[in-house]
Amino acid sequence: MTRRLLLAVLALALITTACNNEDNSIPPVETQDRIIATANTTDDPTMLRVTWFPAPCEAFNGVLVDLDEQYANLTVKVTVDVESCPDLARSEAMVDLGEPLGDREVWDRAFGNTVALDAPPQ
Repeated sequence: MTRRLLLAVLALALITTACNNEDNSIPPVETQDRIIATANTTDDPTMLRVTWFPAPCEAFNGVLVDLDEQYANLTVKVTVDVESCPDLARSEAMVDLGEPLGDREVWDRAFGNTVALDAPPQ
């Protein structure tokens, strides 16, 4: 019984020590993917307007486009940098598909699902 008590005390001491040594340093800059909120067609059949809800401290990098017969596969890329925090709001970008969307569906690679075209913003 004494050994179990000693192990419990040691475990508690380790947990307490770990909690007291929190890392308050600035996290490194990193690239992340965002989930598309809306995708809307434009007068130009090769262009889409996509929106997403940004996280704090992100800057837009671009949208990766990969077209196949069935999908326009899109990935919204951002850089998160806590030392330069823009205002929060829904962000948007014009995406050049390089060719008309045609009958393809829009596939959000970050979310792993299709995006409804021309749906009203929520």
